[in-house]
Parts: sequence; C-alpha cells; structure tokens
Amino acid sequence: MGEEGLSGGWGLIDMDRKDRMERQEEVFGILKSWKERRKAKESERLWVRYFPNEKERERWRGLVDDPEVAREWAESGISPSEARRWMVAGFTDPQIALDWWDFGFTPREAKKWMEVGVTNPLDASDWEAFGIDPEEAREWVEAGVGPEDARAWRQRGFSVKEAIRWMRRGFFPDEAAELKSRKVRGKKGEQ
Repeated sequence: MGEEGLSGGWGLIDMDRKDRMERQEEVFGILKSWKERRKAKESERLWVRYFPNEKERERWRGLVDDPEVAREWAESGISPSEARRWMVAGFTDPQIALDWWDFGFTPREAKKWMEVGVTNPLDASDWEAFGIDPEEAREWVEAGVGPEDARAWRQRGFSVKEAIRWMRRGFFPDEAAELKSRKVRGKKGEQ
C-alpha cells in the first residue's frame, strides 16, 4: 500500500499541515466560543444594571437584543409598548421617534411623511397646518419647494404643476397670479 492508501491522498508533509490546520480551527472555535460567552455575560450585566426591575427588563428584552439600545429608548421617555409601535414602523433611533412623537405624530403618520422625503417633524407639521397631505407634499418636495412657498402658491390658486412652470420662468407667486389673471403666459419681461 502506498502513501495514498494510508493517508487518504495526503502526503506526510501535507498530513502535518492538515493536523496544524485542524488544531488552529479548534483553537479559533474555542476562542470564538469564549468571546461569545463573555459577550453574553457582559450583555446580561448591562441588562441588570440598566433595568434593575425584572419586569421592565423583560419587557424591553422582548423588543431588542441590545441593552444599550433598550436603555436609549427607555431614557427617551417612551414606554416599551409605544417603542414597539415605532420600531414596527421602522424607526430604530429613539431620538428620531421622540422628535416625531413630540410633534404629535403617530408612527404611521411619521412614516408616511418620511417616505415622501419630509424628514423633519416641524416641516411635516407645517405641511399639515397648510392643509397639504403627504402625497401632495411629495410633489412639492420633489420640485424643491418647502411648505411656506407651497402655501403661497396654493393660496393664489396654483396647482403644483402650474406653480413649477411659473417658478421655472422666474416668477414669484404674486407676479404669477397677476399675470395669470390677465391671461399672460409669456416669459418674464414679456406681455
């Protein structure tokens, strides 16, 4: 029987390399397991430190795996049940959720505004105060128009598309309204 029959195709030098590789993998496995156990112990220590009350700790643990993240949510003043609603809506940063919450938005409402490009709850509040819903706001936002300007155009009877045409020609809402009332369609400076 040749070397191949004894070692399954591995030469003596290759067998030594194979043994070293297997031992290395075993050591790496032990180190990885040790690091995971250490991380789990540290995580448990933080859970107990941040949430001494076991019931509260378990409520937060049911939401997130990381005690640091749970602490951020808890410190924001949002309850675990309210935090769950925000997380389900896709909000992972408690400060962002709190900002929207402070302006009276529900997670669903805040998500709608964010989906149309309105990321600031103050702006969303302005859009709503001017009677503009997220879908209409999307058109204004895509055109680079903020809530105040959109309101000015709407108050003068312009749709989003009309306002954009007039703005591209260099007109302000008052000028455009004056010319529109006289049925003038020309470029700025023309009659």
